[in-house]
Amino acid sequence: MTASRPFESDASQAGPPPGGLAGWTPFDLANGPEGVAVRWIDLGAADFSEPFFRDTVNRRLRTHEPRVASSGLETLCALPREVAHLRPSGFIFHAARSGSTLFCNVLKALDDTLVLAEPPPVNQLLSSPARHATPDLWDAVFAGLISCLGQPRRPGQQRYFVKFSSHAVLRLSDIRRVFPDVPWIFLYRHPIEILVSVLEDPPGWLQLHDTPAQAEDVTGIPAEQVRRMSREAFCGAVLQRALTGVLDAPADRGHVINYSQLRPETIGALAGALGLRPSEAERERMRASFDRDAKAQEAKPFVQDQMAKRQKANAALQKIFDGSLKTPYLALEDRALAI
Repeated sequence: MTASRPFESDASQAGPPPGGLAGWTPFDLANGPEGVAVRWIDLGAADFSEPFFRDTVNRRLRTHEPRVASSGLETLCALPREVAHLRPSGFIFHAARSGSTLFCNVLKALDDTLVLAEPPPVNQLLSSPARHATPDLWDAVFAGLISCLGQPRRPGQQRYFVKFSSHAVLRLSDIRRVFPDVPWIFLYRHPIEILVSVLEDPPGWLQLHDTPAQAEDVTGIPAEQVRRMSREAFCGAVLQRALTGVLDAPADRGHVINYSQLRPETIGALAGALGLRPSEAERERMRASFDRDAKAQEAKPFVQDQMAKRQKANAALQKIFDGSLKTPYLALEDRALAI
């Protein structure tokens, strides 16, 4: 298993504390001398109000010197039998740069809702070759990880949503195998806008173009094919696999939502897609999420940027769209949530 290091500090770690790990949060998976180790952090009263899971953990590491411990993978399977945890109310998938952070901020306005945005150990597990080598064990560990992450952070929390990183949609069938009854949404936008955005500011999965063997593990594109691809072509191929994977999934529990549909006046329809019935006060807070840039810490209004992105597209990106992305994109448009 390849462990990423998305955190600003490596606090000292030891085995599980004497009082056990109830209330602790798994935040990292790492290779150790005895196999894969799960790293846990005691976040105290911290809630996941920041845009991303890692932001909350990093803030805690900077300001509180929290306790950090480690365990084996078996703890992920055993702990949910001992502690209160929420069953997922919905999963949020997305093509990159398609408004998923804004959508999460909208959900965080609900009083009784826990929202976790892109927890690194979920990414690490989804990228693990164990899903092929030992699928039954992988399923059990994945179910345990989602349950351990879903321990309530404050009294009254009853709903729990997980937003996955963009490349996780390539594992939609694996995730639905473990959680077949959990509703899910997929946020997307015009593929040319996505291509422009990720090539300007590359996400982690785009860096895999430089490591073809690892790219094959994560994306399923054969390593030899990756070696022959330009960076733009690799980006288009990953996006094509993501869009077609969503189209191949049964539609009974899923909704697809275009970025252009994320507007304050569509709050009711967006909430209804996930079975939510927010109060008027909650609706007002949900609408207020549009008053600031989703990923910015300072007050900065959210602005849709479709035209600005398309004006930056070159002929090569247009060719990629016409060749492999236009058909699945139009098919998604036919399935988009009616608003």
